[in-house]
Amino acid sequence: MGQLLKLLMVEDNQDDAFLVQRQLRNSGFDLEFKRVDSAVAFAEVLKEREWDVILSDYQMPGFSGFAALEILRHSGLDIPFLLVSGAIGEHLAVEAMRNGARDYLLKENLARLAPAIQRELLESAERKAHRKADIRQKTLESAFQAILQGTSSEIGVDFFRSLVEALSNSLQVKGAMIAEFDRKGNTARILAVHGIDRPTPGMEFLISGSIAEDILKNDHLVIRESDFSRYSDGKQLESIGIRCAIGLRLNSRDGQPQGLLVVLDDKEIEEPALTKDLISIFASRAGSELDRMDSEQQKLLIEKQFLHSQKLEAVGTLAGGVAHDINNILTSIWGHAQLLEMRYADGPGSESIQGILKGCRRARDLARQILLFSRKQEPELRPLHLEEIIDETWKLLRATFPSTIKMKIEVDPNLPAVMGESSQLHQVLMNLCTNASHAMSENGGMLTISATRKKDHIGAIGPIPVIQVLVSDSGSGISPEILPRIFEPFFTTKGPGRGTGLGLSVVHGIIQNHKGSIYVESDPGKGTTFKILLPIYPKEVVPEIRDRKQFIPFKTDKPILIVDDEDAVADVLHHLMAILGYRSEVFLNPLRALENFRKDPYKWSAIVSDFTMPDMTGDQFVEAAHKIRSDIPILLTSGYESHGQSDVISRLKINGFIAKPFQAEDLARILSKCLESSVG
Repeated sequence: MGQLLKLLMVEDNQDDAFLVQRQLRNSGFDLEFKRVDSAVAFAEVLKEREWDVILSDYQMPGFSGFAALEILRHSGLDIPFLLVSGAIGEHLAVEAMRNGARDYLLKENLARLAPAIQRELLESAERKAHRKADIRQKTLESAFQAILQGTSSEIGVDFFRSLVEALSNSLQVKGAMIAEFDRKGNTARILAVHGIDRPTPGMEFLISGSIAEDILKNDHLVIRESDFSRYSDGKQLESIGIRCAIGLRLNSRDGQPQGLLVVLDDKEIEEPALTKDLISIFASRAGSELDRMDSEQQKLLIEKQFLHSQKLEAVGTLAGGVAHDINNILTSIWGHAQLLEMRYADGPGSESIQGILKGCRRARDLARQILLFSRKQEPELRPLHLEEIIDETWKLLRATFPSTIKMKIEVDPNLPAVMGESSQLHQVLMNLCTNASHAMSENGGMLTISATRKKDHIGAIGPIPVIQVLVSDSGSGISPEILPRIFEPFFTTKGPGRGTGLGLSVVHGIIQNHKGSIYVESDPGKGTTFKILLPIYPKEVVPEIRDRKQFIPFKTDKPILIVDDEDAVADVLHHLMAILGYRSEVFLNPLRALENFRKDPYKWSAIVSDFTMPDMTGDQFVEAAHKIRSDIPILLTSGYESHGQSDVISRLKINGFIAKPFQAEDLARILSKCLESSVG
């Protein structure tokens, strides 16, 4: 089988035409042949098909080779044109070449015809390739400019909308879409669509089994209609008339997959390489925009967390001040109630006294919860094992939870100890588990408490060994609108009278005071998980725990100097001192107290002073008193229990501390110890 040649011949002599055909067939060509001999016929046949070569006689009745050249030139077609004549002068041959003829030959010498045609076919193919490359480049540049102009002023979702619209229009395809992957790479969400009805913006779909999965693996992909049956979303594309698609993966700056950009057409894409090159440019731009959006989201999240932290801190400061004032009031009420108890223990009003004392204890516990939230009260941390607290919690809850709620405990064996306060951590677990039971109260479910050793971050101190405690339930979950507010004080979704809104805020405060962190994840309708991280401290920083000596009251004949700006607190202290067997004098102003102390410093056996007072702080008062008499025993009181920590006592070089409100027995024990230390 020879080389196919589509030949158009302009010739009025049928015999000459036959000789040309025979010569070409003998030279190995298979001909698709057409002969014309007029201008009208020539012009019409030019449009019929794409011809490989034109052979034309020079002179014909009513028509000429030069006239045929003129018609070809005006048509804009690039077809090799060769003159074949019985006699043509050199000057006419040169003129024909100037007008566009590729060569000229004599009819008496057709041996050169086949080589001349072969040469022209090769040169024509090269010209076509060059034109195609030029067209490709111009198309690329034109589309690039159109897309660039359409997206240059846009960001975010508007940018993606403009991008898919400009891509569709510039490439003259049916449509385009862009989607982003979730962080786990399991699902994709449509960001923008143009030219097709489905899928729609905002829609999510599983990556596994879809076209997106292959794009994710291969970076780019050309998908033809014959491939659609391999994919879960192939039928959907066929149903909306799609026959071909080209997709590219969108990558972040560090090369991580972020999403995909796809163009779709209802016919085979003629220039898939061109299309891929073009969308790859904007795939890079789209990836950068996703990076920018992700950075913006992270920035907004950090700002939101910072504002939330500031809000909690402001509320915590207010709550701490309120709790401090409550403790001062309670000190007076509780103190006078204890005085009544001591004087009338067996009297007719003893039950009422006990009722007052019970109310005071409940009010004290509430004030401590507020102080824990506000971080004004630091817990007394001791080495403890969480598995014991979890076991104790489980035993208590098992007896109170309904049978529809099942419990599972998963604790790693041989967990190291953490520094904590057992009653507070027990309160954390009880609070979280009780909330979980409320979330599962209607249909029941599973409550899981687990504890494992991890290496994690806590705050800004870097990765340290921690114990991770998870409290998970299969309940109703927490809606995304409520989730950011659950640790806010006084925030509750329960009805009036069913909750104070302090539960989770206290949990948050306790964990913060234990130098830990607490996080929450919730899926509405599926459940909630609270994650608690508590640091494992090295053994060398665990404080030494000493046994308490047996209490022996210490007596003195010298009076005790009492300093407190709260008149009610100072009054109850004065009466308690009398009941305990001590003389005392009260000063409501620390400056007046110092003035009297300076007149006769050795008149006094000890000083009992408040920590937070107007005109002078506890630090300043202690420093001034020690300058007057360095060995005077000093006992500080405060509505903030954190002031009693050992580092503060050591720094101020005081002899003791007692938190308000206090019991008379504790006051007697600590005061006796202070007096004893002064003579020891």
